[in-house]
Amino acid sequence: AHHAHADDASPVRRGVFVRKRVLCHAMPAPPPTVDNTPPGLDPNLTTRERFAVHSESPFCQVCHQYIDGVGFGFERYDGAGSYRELENGIAVDDSGELRGLEDFDATDLQAPVTLMPFQGIGELSDLISTSQSATQCLATQYHRFAFGYANGAADQCRIVNLHQRFADSGYDLRTLLLGLVTAPTFDLRRDVTEENR
Repeated sequence: AHHAHADDASPVRRGVFVRKRVLCHAMPAPPPTVDNTPPGLDPNLTTRERFAVHSESPFCQVCHQYIDGVGFGFERYDGAGSYRELENGIAVDDSGELRGLEDFDATDLQAPVTLMPFQGIGELSDLISTSQSATQCLATQYHRFAFGYANGAADQCRIVNLHQRFADSGYDLRTLLLGLVTAPTFDLRRDVTEENR
């Protein structure tokens, strides 16, 4: 519900959340000349049908091919987070596709990438749970939370080492947490550059 609107499931907001916060994929902001107002509600159309404009427009499709397919996996949940089987009297389609799970390249969104179809958030979770991108992102997000700022270039070595220890432990979360709190920089004050604020 947090990544939707009260009256709309918002596959874009949900897809962006997964890309940015679960996979740490840097999605570019929409160009300033693009009207990013979501399509209006229509009692005769499903959310998937209303957002079809993203796949029809080559201008929008460049980014939305990575976003909407992930967001559609959440379609069984309306904007308030309630489970649903029907939307406007039509059976909900929660199939989706995850593009570029491991080979995503924010600098070339038109490069060929791996396409992984899934049905619902259970299958999406299964795909992500075995992903190197997701485990690296988990280490990054824990680092950001523990240190209280968005990591910068100076933190990359520490995050790589943190993730390596996490991987070597068989992805034992205790090892990840201990790696954070036993790092010398955890309890030492340091100046945070403007880049990291």
